[in-house]
Amino acid sequence: MEPLYMHGLRLAEVLQQTLGAWENSLLFMSWIGDPKASFFIYFPLSYFLNKKIGISVLWITALTEWLNLTFKWLTPSFSHSPLNPPAPFPAIQAQPPGRMNHRSGFHRLLFGERPFWWIHESGLYSEQQLPKLKQFFCSCETGPGSPSGHAMITGASWWVMMTSLSAFIYNHTRSSLAKNTPVVLYIVMLLAIGISRIFILAHFPHQVLAGIVTGAVLGYLLGKHVPENIKLIHCVATSIGLLLCSVCLYWGLHFLGVDVSWTISLATKWCAKPEWIRPETAPFSSLSRDAGTVLGLGLGLSSPMYASTQGWKMTWKLKTLCIVLSVLIIEIMDQVPLSKYSSILFYVLFYLKNAFVPVLVIAIIPWLVHSIFVTQPSRKQQ
Repeated sequence: MEPLYMHGLRLAEVLQQTLGAWENSLLFMSWIGDPKASFFIYFPLSYFLNKKIGISVLWITALTEWLNLTFKWLTPSFSHSPLNPPAPFPAIQAQPPGRMNHRSGFHRLLFGERPFWWIHESGLYSEQQLPKLKQFFCSCETGPGSPSGHAMITGASWWVMMTSLSAFIYNHTRSSLAKNTPVVLYIVMLLAIGISRIFILAHFPHQVLAGIVTGAVLGYLLGKHVPENIKLIHCVATSIGLLLCSVCLYWGLHFLGVDVSWTISLATKWCAKPEWIRPETAPFSSLSRDAGTVLGLGLGLSSPMYASTQGWKMTWKLKTLCIVLSVLIIEIMDQVPLSKYSSILFYVLFYLKNAFVPVLVIAIIPWLVHSIFVTQPSRKQQ
């Protein structure tokens, strides 16, 4: 399988040589495609424009990220020693593994390798032969590399927004050309995100392609099965189900002799700067975010604050205000550091933080805006 990876590295080298002047733009595209953006930006934006679409974006994003994690775990590398029991929530720090020749070509092809560590671990290059490639602060993700989460998760969440926008444009213009404009933009943006991920050495080309295709398929399929009138009990059960399924899968694979945390060691070993290793890119961070988000969705939709604002039709100015406030508060909240001294405490806090996001967007922000700009003026007039 080495030729596939070598050609991928060669493409990354060409991209860094030819698009070096566009480095900041490509880093921005990678940021746009970050799965976190679907939770923290695209969900608030779409929700205040159309509640049904916003809830669909959040629901599909959470399930797609969970499926992305599952896909990456189902065919990982086999460990040298299955007798070392893993922690149920692995920490970021780990001992460096040996060379990767203990992994089968099938596993190496489909699930896992990232360019920034494969170039060193493959054993195909001497120090003098190493391609001149540059790492970036967002290169050093600690999870497996295929399929690309940026392409897959963003592709699924954008599918809902793209199809809705396309239908809206057609209903108002009756133009097939105008209707297909969002489709073209969807494809172009995903390709740009894919190129950015190859450029920063986070993915090989085939991983990006797999992510784009899988994301579009999941967006299409899951978009048809978003639950209507989501109840709190349904969200609680789904959140617990996601957690239990993943933990059981993790331990089950371990007892079969599979080390699903092997990528953490490689990322830690070969990242250019230790501070670029981010706990939120670890697989269990994605799981905590997905399960927490689903719980938060149920809490938000069942809260009295949400019920008190039903039937209120927002003006465009108030919708814009709600979007700005939501994104701003979420960004401030995201900057608050979480404990890194205990991995379990980190994941619990990460779970709670992401559970709060839907509550903030669905219930708290609309209630505050309604109380200030609708309730208070009405009382003054009385």
